[in-house]
Amino acid sequence: MNSNSKQTGLQKYTLNTLSLFSEHFIRLTVGFLVSLWTIRYLGPDSFGMLSYAQAFAAILISFASLGLDAVVVRELLNEKNREGAVLGSVFVLKFGASLIAFLLIIGSALTIEGVSQQFYLIVLVGGPVLVSAFSTVEYYFQAKVQSHYIVQAKTIALITSSLVRIVLIQMEASLVAFAYAILFDSFVIATFLGIFSQRFGKKFFQWSIDLELVKRFFKSALFLSLNSAMVLIFWNVDKLMLRYLTGDFQQVGVYSAAVKLYELWGFIPVVLCASFFPSILSAKNNATLYKKRLQTLADVLFLVALGLTILGVFFSDLIINLALGAEFSSATGVFSIAMLGNVFVFLGVVGSRYFLAENLEYVLLLRTLIGLICNIIFNYFLIQQYGMIGAAVATVISSFIVAILADVIFYGQAKTIFHIKLNSVIGLIRWKSWLAA
Repeated sequence: MNSNSKQTGLQKYTLNTLSLFSEHFIRLTVGFLVSLWTIRYLGPDSFGMLSYAQAFAAILISFASLGLDAVVVRELLNEKNREGAVLGSVFVLKFGASLIAFLLIIGSALTIEGVSQQFYLIVLVGGPVLVSAFSTVEYYFQAKVQSHYIVQAKTIALITSSLVRIVLIQMEASLVAFAYAILFDSFVIATFLGIFSQRFGKKFFQWSIDLELVKRFFKSALFLSLNSAMVLIFWNVDKLMLRYLTGDFQQVGVYSAAVKLYELWGFIPVVLCASFFPSILSAKNNATLYKKRLQTLADVLFLVALGLTILGVFFSDLIINLALGAEFSSATGVFSIAMLGNVFVFLGVVGSRYFLAENLEYVLLLRTLIGLICNIIFNYFLIQQYGMIGAAVATVISSFIVAILADVIFYGQAKTIFHIKLNSVIGLIRWKSWLAA
């Protein structure tokens, strides 16, 4: 009986993971090809303008996410009789935050860019924040390990948005038209998430608002929204600083194209952690099993990251030329350097999940803050000296600080996860020694 139960649970998490991976594989195959076509069509300058607008908006939008993903999933698992109250309370918080974020985007863009094409680009690519509250539906399906509904909604949106972009390219549309396409994507996803929630999930009329839950989520969001914001600033500040320190949209475009290729496999740690987080949480009362599951996750991510790094560094010229063409040939150096940060990024995601599981949000916040400050400082000096190559180096160094060095700084709280990461590296060394023998 016990064995069958364990097998059923394992099969459930495995199927959920495969579902998430299949969605991302389809999105990567279709979306990636269309994205490359779009980048080639726009060229370095126009793509640089669009990338800068997205980075600008992303930094302000980050506050609207509230960083409550793992917390809400945890609450849905613990409060199964109050699912409607949990979902309704989170939705209200996220909707209020999204309105504030959109007003900040308009005000900031108007102040910095004035009434210009760049202003309109920023407002358009920032528009998706207005429907971001519908992502609350995803938490419900994640907690139920029913990610295939999220997969279906996003796949439909992907196919629709890809067709729109292909039409725009064939029509030789303007840059602004592609910004409208980004806005359109978000509304399609929100619409289908709403439809699937009504049909297969917790219907909207079953949602309610609980002030106690709102207060609890708000308190968690004080830490987590800052952390979420800092993570997004961490990954976007380089593009902003490249624009302001070099004044060259072409460098921003080439750099952003290289980073987009680098981020191609960034879904792997996110998907694995999101899928197995409920499983890891359920093992918290069993210390041995808890650590074993964390170790397994870290080992897999480390090996995948290492393999991708080796491929990316040695075949960077071929990858850039095939994917982006001669116009973006200068992206090779940026791509090679960025790939070196894979190991730190992958292990960093495991660390983040661990701190959330242990309710150590403040450590997560401080860790990210240290990395962000270092990233800004390194970018400031290295960009002025080396341009976009300097930005890539700054990001890799900062990723190491966040994923590894910060665990040493907060060793008292991070001892367990630090040793898990260390074991992943040592395990590879032992395996190599065994092969050599």
